[in-house]
Amino acid sequence: MIKTPKFWNTNSWQSYVFLPLSFLFILASIVRRLFVKPQKVKGKFIICVGNITVGGTGKTPVAIALCKELKKYHTVCFLTKGYRRNTKGFICMSNQMMPFQTGDEPRLLFEHAPVYLYSNAREVFQNILKIKQKVIIMDDGLQNFGIIKDFSILVIGENGFGNGKIFPSGPLREYPAKAINSIDYIVYMANKLKEKFGIKNCFPTKRYRSSLEPQQVVAFSGIGNNTKFLQSLIEKGFDVIKFFEFPDHHFFSRKEMEEIVGYAKEFAVEIITTEKDYVRLSNEYKSKIHTLKMEVILDEELLKIILQKVSN
Repeated sequence: MIKTPKFWNTNSWQSYVFLPLSFLFILASIVRRLFVKPQKVKGKFIICVGNITVGGTGKTPVAIALCKELKKYHTVCFLTKGYRRNTKGFICMSNQMMPFQTGDEPRLLFEHAPVYLYSNAREVFQNILKIKQKVIIMDDGLQNFGIIKDFSILVIGENGFGNGKIFPSGPLREYPAKAINSIDYIVYMANKLKEKFGIKNCFPTKRYRSSLEPQQVVAFSGIGNNTKFLQSLIEKGFDVIKFFEFPDHHFFSRKEMEEIVGYAKEFAVEIITTEKDYVRLSNEYKSKIHTLKMEVILDEELLKIILQKVSN
């Protein structure tokens, strides 16, 4: 996984160089839709929390926030592909599994509800009897056309739709005007992003928590929007003397971690990272590193709409 290209947020010449590949990406998506027959998962209520851009948008914190509320009324689980896991097929996740077997985001989800990993829609239907929960939250999956969703939430991240071009010329997986036809609700992660799509939406409250008080720190992250994490640290009052940036979902080598730990030791400061990066660390480094956790508080209207639909 490469770092998010800067030209994805501009209409620079680099984005036009990749246009032929973008056309192939669009063609592949069209062909895939033609050969996929959407099916309904009987006896389950499926909520899809996804995005239409490559990279981090905040969909996982939104999925977790939704789970916390829905668990008060129904049995809930997560369904996800587990990006960059080295396992295949349908798996009922367990405590004994390592991040490289599941992916990093499933490790975060598993702290709140059971998690089921799958590779394709067919596996879900073949193993549906193993899923005992009534409500299934798909973390990502708007581009999964094989499963019919009962309620779809589009999460639009801090960078919006970037330069508005399809991958790899830009960050889009599909054009907003087309994706919006299958969306029930939009969650905007920044007020400046609001578009007039004529769909109900909300701006969630974001809260940041850390066991470390604001001070001088060395920070590192390997997420879809590393710049946003750095900005969040600064906004919380941290003085970041050195920031190590890695590609999204990066698994840190011993050499990389020793460099980070060594730099912090040289300047006698603490180390901080994201919760998602923390789960990918080996145990020998976890005790040396703090996290900044983001919690999302969703709009009550969204929760009422979903609860009413689940009960119908």
